[in-house]
Amino acid sequence: MAQEFLAGPQQLLRTLNTRAVLDALDAADTPLSRAALAAATGLSRPTIAQALDALRERGAVREHEHTARDGSRGPNAHLYEIDPGLGYALGLQIGHTTLRAVVISTAGKEYGDRVAPRRRDNCSAAALATALADLAEQALDACGADRTRLGHAVLGVPALVATDRRTIRHGRALGDDPAALLAELTARLPVPFVLENDANLAALAEQRHGAGQGLDDFVLLRLGSGLGAGLVLGGRLHRGAAGGAGEAGYLPQPGLGVGEHVLPTPDGPPSPDLFARALAGERAALLPAMEYARRLSLVIASVCLLLEPQAVVVGGPVGHANQALLDLVGDQFARDAGPLHLRLLASPLPPDTAVLRGAAGLAREELRNRLYEQVCA
Repeated sequence: MAQEFLAGPQQLLRTLNTRAVLDALDAADTPLSRAALAAATGLSRPTIAQALDALRERGAVREHEHTARDGSRGPNAHLYEIDPGLGYALGLQIGHTTLRAVVISTAGKEYGDRVAPRRRDNCSAAALATALADLAEQALDACGADRTRLGHAVLGVPALVATDRRTIRHGRALGDDPAALLAELTARLPVPFVLENDANLAALAEQRHGAGQGLDDFVLLRLGSGLGAGLVLGGRLHRGAAGGAGEAGYLPQPGLGVGEHVLPTPDGPPSPDLFARALAGERAALLPAMEYARRLSLVIASVCLLLEPQAVVVGGPVGHANQALLDLVGDQFARDAGPLHLRLLASPLPPDTAVLRGAAGLAREELRNRLYEQVCA
């Protein structure tokens, strides 16, 4: 709760009080009255009024009147909320088979979600950047966002991203020259870009909207054409010293050489219903399902031994809402690593949009922080 100090530099106090009001509005699900803002921040009514006036002048907050059911207007008739037009950001995703784009306002509303197939002929950085920029333009056109207020973009990629969030350390799925991708995109979409690993973004989406809500420490395992992990520790995304934390798909296992993927999928990822068929006794499904579950349980055991998270969330195209897979993995885990703590959860988030939602949420958060600093100064 903010404190209303009686002494100190007046400009600093005004900045702190204005930011407290803005943060309270941002955290609310509905518009707030001045009385509600006073209760949320601990600030006096005159201080609230001063902060609101400043924020309205700077285009950060808008006001609308609230009329009671009996038609009367009381002292709390005016409600305030973040102005959706304050700023916009882009969430973008390059997947193995699709490209996606969505616009998100500073207030958190998403618009103009667009998806397109990733063609085999756009393997060059220039062609891939052009296709993604076209999709972003379609999303912007669909929602009518003011392009002059477009201030940030986050691009999710199936690649290892360095801590500068602009360098791709490893990314065979990004075409023939992944290092050139950011420069090509910047030339086509003049907005500040950062890159982020797709599993990391899926973990952020899980934290905000999925099975990770309310958890300070959890690991998301994203199962699809391979295996990636997003680590949330102490309530924050953990990227590692060089950006490579979460490469769980290469954890050593008995019978595999160093650097071999623990869940190889030469013919593509397993069908999500493989595990239900195995549990139902289908012989053709039993062996591959059990082997997949065995290898995955060893990965989970390694993660639990090192981190002991509150939960391991299984998502992605193979893991989404797949209770049959979780049952098989749980049985394997109980046999091989029973003493370790394990809470296994299936992600409720659709795998085709989880990464994009994470990208949009992160883009909005970073744009919001920058804009809020400006309007509260």
